Amino acid sequence: MLDKKKGSCYFVKKNYHKTLQVIAISYLILLIGSHWFLLPVTPSEVNLIPLKSIYQHLFLTHEPMLVWRSFIWFVPLGIYLLALPSVPDFTRSIKIVGIISLLVQLGQFIWQQGYVNIDDFLLNLLGGVVGFTIYTGIWNYNSSREKAKKIITLLSLFVGLPTLFMFITYYLTK
Repeated sequence: MLDKKKGSCYFVKKNYHKTLQVIAISYLILLIGSHWFLLPVTPSEVNLIPLKSIYQHLFLTHEPMLVWRSFIWFVPLGIYLLALPSVPDFTRSIKIVGIISLLVQLGQFIWQQGYVNIDDFLLNLLGGVVGFTIYTGIWNYNSSREKAKKIITLLSLFVGLPTLFMFITYYLTK
């Protein structure tokens, strides 16, 4: 499986487009599934006051993981949107992240999983923007979209997927 000349994984080198698509689809399934089916069943609570729960989690209950979770979950989405064959512009990408975040929040409300929260929506958008920034930085540094996709594919395999599984195990043990 290893390419002797360059020492890189042959499969990733030859099939990184498909590999990236599989990773992105797996990520979306994990993202939506974990928010709709792994969170504890609770009566639907809704917070429409911006920054209220962020303040509570950071300063009153000292549970920063709840804030970071909402942010970190959407960083890969920002990256994967820009890795699509037809790259959406920044404004369209923000809209897509916003729609997916709203779908997650709506699903939490309908299935009474978790807590519907405007702060989660805002943190999700911020995570998407950070993802766009990371991808753009990699793209600009390498001056090639193809090289950027290869780097993103490798990072997704060795950093992104393990991180997602870490979050899922965090939810399962709570």
